[in-house]
Amino acid sequence: AVNYVFDYPYGCLEQQSSKMLPLIIFNEYIDVFDLNSKVTDIKKCVKAYTKDWAKYQKQDGGFGYWPNSNLSSIYPSLKIGEVCGLALKRGYSKKELNIDIEGLRQYIWNENNSSRDYISAFKAYSAYVLALLGDANAEILLNQIYGKMADCNLTTMAYAGLGYLELGTDVGKRKAGELTAEIRKYLTPAQRSVTILPKTGDYFDLWFNSEIGQNALILELFSKLNVDDSMVDRLIFTLLEKKSVRGYWQNTSDTAVTLRAVYAYIKARNLDETNYKAEASLNGESLMKGKF
Repeated sequence: AVNYVFDYPYGCLEQQSSKMLPLIIFNEYIDVFDLNSKVTDIKKCVKAYTKDWAKYQKQDGGFGYWPNSNLSSIYPSLKIGEVCGLALKRGYSKKELNIDIEGLRQYIWNENNSSRDYISAFKAYSAYVLALLGDANAEILLNQIYGKMADCNLTTMAYAGLGYLELGTDVGKRKAGELTAEIRKYLTPAQRSVTILPKTGDYFDLWFNSEIGQNALILELFSKLNVDDSMVDRLIFTLLEKKSVRGYWQNTSDTAVTLRAVYAYIKARNLDETNYKAEASLNGESLMKGKF
């Protein structure tokens, strides 16, 4: 999946941002994914991409789908905002990223503030990205969503929960927990998997609210709040079952959000410390052994 988004041949800015996400998220696992043969210096690679993106930032602070687009579009702008927010959390400076972060934050806010009463996964993703970028307006959007929780689909609630956690406050954590409790009502566990029931008025699209993306976001939220929750293993099992035979998910966007959720799961479970050894023998004679 990591190699799929990294090697994807097309060049729209959404796909380019999905390409950078695994480099930023899985920085310390670069050798595990055999990307060290393709990227010798991760930070240099990320900085080269963001420097190139900066050339295409519009006067209103947003980005178009393609380098030669005349107008800004909210989805690629949010994807680039997410990349920048995650990079800042991992030690990159605003100067290193070259992008006008303040202008991008203002564009995202303006796109949402004009539709104050319209609650959607688009608004929740915007709030999450603004929270990543440290924008105080994130809490305004999050509280709009929280106040209409009953009308929200599950993706909207999951993104809002993640946004609240990014605020790093006790109030934010409490509200994230309340959103999680509401989501749980639509999760029906089986022995190893979970069925995510549709919520009234819910619908799926390719961008802000896909079925796979919804599963991944719920996994990330549950992992960050309480990784020992019995629902976590069922959520990741179900997500892995939805993977294609080629090893990735439906598209670059779904694969990128899934990788982010898997990273959250790895860190919450402290799987870096896993030390597993196994040996198979027959009649006392060792046939094979291994460890990882």
